[in-house]
Amino acid sequence: VVAATSLAYAKYVSTDEKADRTSDNAYAPLFDLLKSNADKDVYLRQAAVQGLVTMTKNPGDLHTAWMGMKKDYDTPAVRMGVVLALRRMECRMLDKFLDDAEPKIVAEAARAIHDQNLMTPMEGLAKVACTPATDDAVTFRMLSANFKLGTTEHADRLAKFAADVSAKDYLRATALKLLADWAKPSKRDHITGCKQELADRDAVVAVTALKPVLAKIFVGSNVVRAEAATTAKKLGLSDAGPLLLSTVTDSKQPVNLRVDALYALEELKAKELDAALATSANDSADKLRGAVNIVNAKKDPKQAAEKLPALLMDAKASIIERQMAFEALGKLPENKAVDSALAEWLTFYKAGKVGAELKLDLLDAAKARVENGKLKLHAPLKELLKEIDTTARAGEAKDGLSRYRETLQGGDAEKGREIVVNNAAVYCLRCHKLDGQGGEVGPPLNGVAFEKNADYLLESIVLPSKSIAKGYESIQLALLDGSSVTGVLKSRTKDEIVVMTAEAKIVKVKTADVDGEKPDKSAMPEDLYKKMSKKEMRDVLAYLATLKTPVK
Repeated sequence: VVAATSLAYAKYVSTDEKADRTSDNAYAPLFDLLKSNADKDVYLRQAAVQGLVTMTKNPGDLHTAWMGMKKDYDTPAVRMGVVLALRRMECRMLDKFLDDAEPKIVAEAARAIHDQNLMTPMEGLAKVACTPATDDAVTFRMLSANFKLGTTEHADRLAKFAADVSAKDYLRATALKLLADWAKPSKRDHITGCKQELADRDAVVAVTALKPVLAKIFVGSNVVRAEAATTAKKLGLSDAGPLLLSTVTDSKQPVNLRVDALYALEELKAKELDAALATSANDSADKLRGAVNIVNAKKDPKQAAEKLPALLMDAKASIIERQMAFEALGKLPENKAVDSALAEWLTFYKAGKVGAELKLDLLDAAKARVENGKLKLHAPLKELLKEIDTTARAGEAKDGLSRYRETLQGGDAEKGREIVVNNAAVYCLRCHKLDGQGGEVGPPLNGVAFEKNADYLLESIVLPSKSIAKGYESIQLALLDGSSVTGVLKSRTKDEIVVMTAEAKIVKVKTADVDGEKPDKSAMPEDLYKKMSKKEMRDVLAYLATLKTPVK
């Protein structure tokens, strides 16, 4: 470490008497150190970074030198060292690393630019094209960079991101919040918490950016809709009500968009809500009719308590209407008729008389009432739920999936896709490829239902190590130096074993360095099922069941 930092102060000896310590040759020993260290020892990396910083008078010289020596030093470790040094020097060239192939380097460059408020390269950060696979650290800073720069172009970029249903919900909500705060920016940076000086701006810029995508910003989870409603109120978006009403009543629009628009009218408490409810009550789309029941239950709980139990018994009612009726019943205030109706359905469940598509919705509705400490119950819902759970637990000895079988039918495939692609807690694309995008730790999702049935898909989530897909077996290598390597076996020769870790890193191990080997558990997280509600799991399974065509 001392030797590395001392290079910055020593006069570099060269056959060329005019060579100085900021020549390309002067950087070579430190680049060699970064390359050979390969990020294994952070202290050595820091020594090299300190040497680069001390040696360099003009930050641009370091970038120029590295570019000139790129042929010999284009490795992730050297690039990371250069970025860290440029960060220390607050260099305007940091945006050159925002398209690096290594995600960690992109994230480090984004942090360096944004967190140090470097306005010259901030435009490059604002233009970074973020996908669901992009590190959240980068995406958050891209959004913030557009907010800081604050022109019409930047507001448009935020609005388009907020309307992108393929983006993660919490990131979309962040974009909406920034637009809501557009006119009067906070005196504190919302990422770093540090003081920032941004002048007040014209709210019309944010309003103009949002108008073309107004309907789309209300599509998504409750988090997105709530933030969209707050933003609309704060910016005085008077167009929201009529636009949302036209979306609800337009039968040519996707039904999920119409449902989201209805919920948005409720969230906004818009005057157009009553008209939307009246028009949609007898709509041909059963999901929209179900949404009407949910909204009406909030407006008039007493009437809902009379109407919804009858709807559940109506043979003409669709599965989705019944599912949504159970959801509404679970959220109603204290009511004897509601509790009695759910108790009757739980009795049907025990007798095997409830359809598979409705089992989970019934159980969730009853649990919602039991777990609501403010409700006085008028039927033995708690006792009936306990009996059902006891029976399921008893069956686990023979069937490890017995407590999850209610997730096998009745899911929403469209919602399931959103969870697979965008849910940060489960984020399947971290390890699996879908339509060519994602990781390679696990098998591709395309074609997963070509030969596998619903039971197999459920088992892969709840009991991932019970049956591991061929070609994705995990191994644990014990090395002679006392360390170990665990991951998916990618290839093996007489001289080398190649393993991919759970972090999607390729590790090559010399066969001569291996002291022992044994099979390991699946790379699939064993607690994945705990990161989803059962309804979310049901939706995921419904989506996976549609993936019957392998990618060519």
